[in-house]
Amino acid sequence: TKLRPFHVCRFKPGLYVPYDVYKEEILSRSPYVSVYYDVVTNREIDALTNFVKGTMYRGLVGIGKNATTAFIRTSDLSWVYDEDMDLATKMSERVKVITGLEVDQNLPDGPSSAEAFQVVNYGLGGHYDVHMDTFDRPPEDVLLNRSGERIATFLVYLSDVEKGGNTVFVKSHISVAPQKGMALFWYNFDPAMKVDPMTSHAGCPVLVGHKWIANKWIWTYGNTFRRRCGLTPNATQLDVEHLMYDPHIGK
Repeated sequence: TKLRPFHVCRFKPGLYVPYDVYKEEILSRSPYVSVYYDVVTNREIDALTNFVKGTMYRGLVGIGKNATTAFIRTSDLSWVYDEDMDLATKMSERVKVITGLEVDQNLPDGPSSAEAFQVVNYGLGGHYDVHMDTFDRPPEDVLLNRSGERIATFLVYLSDVEKGGNTVFVKSHISVAPQKGMALFWYNFDPAMKVDPMTSHAGCPVLVGHKWIANKWIWTYGNTFRRRCGLTPNATQLDVEHLMYDPHIGK
């Protein structure tokens, strides 16, 4: 990724203890886009991908009964809930520690703070055209049925790709090459809780090899006091970040 004046590499502390740090590379302040290195191990990747083999199906576009197959998305996928395997629970907790956001799953019995892991495989030519991760539905409908909006996306790369397969933010001019064990994280909303159109992105076609990823979409429910609002209309995530890690705030 081309360096910019605000490009930052740092050791980011986890949610609970200051010495539990993660290697973060901030690619953009607004929209907030960053990558975390060494998020999952090769052994964990093997366990997760082996678990979903035999359960994968053609990826759909849309929500619920309106979801259909479409050429804009060519991939196979499967869902892994925390209750399905201990590794999923462990990985979800890791997402919480890294991002400071709640990721509790209570579906289908109640509202949840995040979705299950969506494990996706893109074969040769596999791609996902430009899209947003937010829902294209009335807000009241989303809040009623889906525990709120997808405020953030945590995408874990489960494989390297020999050629192609980059995740590209088309309006922000950011391109991220898959790296096994790395995670890409971004907020779909700014701190004023407005949808950020600059987060529109695409999964470029795989030209050589294959691509495995695991998506974790984080919702509004349970994160009202986690993801803080800015003091000004133009506040960025870095302006409010310290508020998310203060244990005395929101209690």
